[in-house]
Amino acid sequence: MNKIISAWLGIIIIVVAAVLLFGGVFIYNYFWQNSATLIINCKPNWTCAWGPCIIPPCAPGSNSSACTNGSQVMVAVDLNNCGLPSSTAKIACPEIARICAPSAQ
Repeated sequence: MNKIISAWLGIIIIVVAAVLLFGGVFIYNYFWQNSATLIINCKPNWTCAWGPCIIPPCAPGSNSSACTNGSQVMVAVDLNNCGLPSSTAKIACPEIARICAPSAQ
């Protein structure tokens, strides 16, 4: 009788382990491949555009043009908005800058 119970317990343990293993692999692959597919389907469209208007910190009450105007530089921007950082862009933007006013942000 003990051999029959041991055999059934062994079979049950093997079946449960197989279900957990294959179920876990299926769930992992399903979610991993779906998230990878979403990332791959978004093809970035990089272009160069003006970055934000950066105003340097100035002393209170200063009226110099350096305190009322800032500067902008060219940065890589993804027009398809795939959510990738600009450091992954495969384009080089010209290293130029321009003066900007706070309202140009």
